[in-house]
Amino acid sequence: MLLPLIVTLIAVAVAIWPIPATMSTGNTVVKLSYNPNITFRSLQEVKPETTTKINRAIERFKINLFTKVFVPDMLQPFGDISKFEPSIVEIEKALTINAVRLVQLNSDLHTVKPVLTENENESYDLRIMDNSTEILITGATSSGILHGLTTLSQLFYTHTWGPPYTKIAPVSITDTPRFLHRGINLDLSRNWFSKEDILRTIDAMAFNKMNRLHLHITDAQSWPLEIPAFPELIKAAYSPTKYYSTQDIQSLLSAAEDRGIQILMETDMPGHSTSIAYSHPELITSANIQPWGDYAAEPPSGTLKLNDSNVEDFVSGLFADFLPRLVHHTQYYHTGGDEVNKKAYEITLGTSDGPTLQPFVERFVQHAHKEVFKHDMQAIVWEEMLLDWNISLAKNTTVQVWQSAANVKRVIQKGQLWEAMTFAKSYHSCYPFADYCSPVKSWRLIYSYDPLANLTIEETKSVIGGEIHLWAEQTDSSNLDRMLWPRASAAAEVLWSGRQDSNGVNRTFLEATPRLHEMRFRMISKSIHAEPIQPLWCAQRPSYMCAL
Repeated sequence: MLLPLIVTLIAVAVAIWPIPATMSTGNTVVKLSYNPNITFRSLQEVKPETTTKINRAIERFKINLFTKVFVPDMLQPFGDISKFEPSIVEIEKALTINAVRLVQLNSDLHTVKPVLTENENESYDLRIMDNSTEILITGATSSGILHGLTTLSQLFYTHTWGPPYTKIAPVSITDTPRFLHRGINLDLSRNWFSKEDILRTIDAMAFNKMNRLHLHITDAQSWPLEIPAFPELIKAAYSPTKYYSTQDIQSLLSAAEDRGIQILMETDMPGHSTSIAYSHPELITSANIQPWGDYAAEPPSGTLKLNDSNVEDFVSGLFADFLPRLVHHTQYYHTGGDEVNKKAYEITLGTSDGPTLQPFVERFVQHAHKEVFKHDMQAIVWEEMLLDWNISLAKNTTVQVWQSAANVKRVIQKGQLWEAMTFAKSYHSCYPFADYCSPVKSWRLIYSYDPLANLTIEETKSVIGGEIHLWAEQTDSSNLDRMLWPRASAAAEVLWSGRQDSNGVNRTFLEATPRLHEMRFRMISKSIHAEPIQPLWCAQRPSYMCAL
C-alpha cells in the first residue's frame, strides 16, 4: 500500500486544478510578502483596455490571497494543521517573495474584439526560481496572464500564524489548454437566477480556467430578457422584477470579459419559444395545447410559426436590437434549434410530415443566420438542425452535440465544427430518480468522459471543446452552486488538460480526488458553495482509503 500513499501525498502537495500540461517542483518553503509589488508589461504594444483588465485581475488576486484566506486545516486528519504547514521558525527563515512580474509576449492590436477567437493563445509559463525574490509569469496573451495568476493563487496557502507560503519551490510550469471551448450552459428560463448568481458563476469558472458561458436565456417557460425594440416581451418574465435589463447584460458581458470568459447568448427557436405568445400570440402555433406531451418535450407547448413573414420580421427586429449590443464582446450567437416538434405544425401548416416541413425549417434557419452574419458573428445550433432536419449550414457554423457520442461522428462527417459534452455525461440537472436523465451525473462520470473517444486523428481536428449543461427544472438561486460545483470542475480539467496525461494514460480518480477536495475548499473560501464529494474523514486521508 506504500505506492498509493506516496502518489496521494504528492497530489496533495501540488493540488493545482486543472492540472498543468507540464510542472516540476521542489521542496523548499518560500513565503509571499503581504504587499507584493505586482507589475505588468507587454513586450509588444497592447490595447489600453488590456492593461486595465490585467490591473483589475491583480487586485482580485490580492483580495483572494490576502482576504479570502485558505488555511487547509480541513484537509489534515482531525484538523491537525501542524503536520502540514511549516513551523513558525521555518516561516521566519524562509525566503520572502516581494515581487511578481507579469509579461505579455504578443500584441493584441490586431484583434477586432476583446474576446477569445479561434486563434487565441491562452498559454502561460510560471516560474518561482531558486533564491529569487520574484515570481515570473509570462503569457502569450492577456488570457494567459489571467490563467497564470489563477495557478499562482493555488500554489499558496495561508499560514495559521504567518503570511502565505508554498512548500514546493522552485516551481516551473508550462501550461496550455487542450480545447478552445471550455464552457457551462446555464438555463435562465426555467427558473430565476439573479445577476449576482451569474457573476458568482463567472468567478468560479475563471478559477477553473473555463472560458465560455452559454446563457440559454429564453425558452418556453419564460422570456426574462429586456429587448427595447420589443418591451412587451418581458410580459413573460416570472415577475415584473425578474428580468435581465440591457444594463444587466452589459454588466455580465464586461465582468466575463475581464476574466477571460466569452458569453454566448441563446434565444432558442423555432421550438422552445412559447413565452413569446404572452406578448405576440399571433407568432406562435400550438401554444398551451393539451396533452402537452404530444406537442412539446415539456410544458408549455408552442413553437414559432414557419413560413410566416411576421415571424421573420420579428426575428430580424429582435436580432437588430440585441446583437449590436453583443458583437463587441462575443463572436458567436446561438439560435437554438433543438426538439422542434413536428406535430405542433399540424394546426398552421396542416402536416407533421418531416420531409414536407423541412423546406420551411430551412427557410427559417437561413433567415435567422443571415441576420446573425449581418453583425459579423458566427452561428451556433443544436445538432438536430443538421442531423434531423438536414439544414444547409454555413461552413463556420458550430454544431452543439448533446444527445449522444455517436452523433459526434455524424456531425463531423457532414463537415461541421462541433462542441460536445454528451447527454449521458453532462447533464447537471439530473436527480437520482427514474426520469428522463437519471441517474445523477457524478464528478467521476464527468471526469471519465473523453471528448475525443472513438475519433480518428483527422476527426479530432473538428472538436473545439465542450460544455456542462445545467438545465434549471430543479435548480434556482438556492442550489445553483452545489448543482454546478465541483462537478463542473471535473469537466474543466478534462477540457483544459485532456482526458489523458502526456503519456497517453487516463488520469485516475485516485490522483484527482485529493486535488478536487482542495479545489472545492478553495472555492468555498471564495463564497462558492460547492457540494462535498466525500465525507470529511476521507478528505483528510489518502484517497485509496475511501473508494466512495
